[in-house]
Amino acid sequence: MDEFEKMVATIPEVARCYVTSGGWDYMLEIFTESLAAFEQLSNRHLTQLPGVKRVRSRFALREISRDK
Repeated sequence: MDEFEKMVATIPEVARCYVTSGGWDYMLEIFTESLAAFEQLSNRHLTQLPGVKRVRSRFALREISRDK
């Protein structure tokens, strides 16, 4: 896990990385220019990180509220 955390911190598109409970170990907040750019990031970097067996993606369609 330490190696994963060090490596994910070097990826510029990763804005935040959270340790989670439940079925997944981490949740990443990622910003890319397009879905194609995300696909490249996922295939070339995220799936190659130490300890990664599976990547599950979800996309925000629009923002409803924002912290003030």
